[in-house]
Amino acid sequence: MQSGVSMKASLEGTLSETETSYAIELQKLQDTISRLEAELFQVRTDASRQAIEYTQLLDVKSRLETEIATYHHLLEGEESSKSTICEIQKVSSITGGRGKSSGRP
Repeated sequence: MQSGVSMKASLEGTLSETETSYAIELQKLQDTISRLEAELFQVRTDASRQAIEYTQLLDVKSRLETEIATYHHLLEGEESSKSTICEIQKVSSITGGRGKSSGRP
């Protein structure tokens, strides 16, 4: 009988130690989960912010490309005008100015 009581006390002690050990491990795991959830929230927040910034940058890029295309078009128009003026001046010098309007009817 004495050995049964002693064994029961030993097993209860082991059970208590095991419960304490598992409670500590459970708390560590819960702390890890909380930390990872906080990190995940931060990553999602950063990803959302970066997506907004990316959209804004694409918008700026698009507007700059449009502006550059406009300047190219204007420059091509100036070059075309200069080319036309040079052609008129060449023809005028060849014909001795007869191609010009003298202002008389």
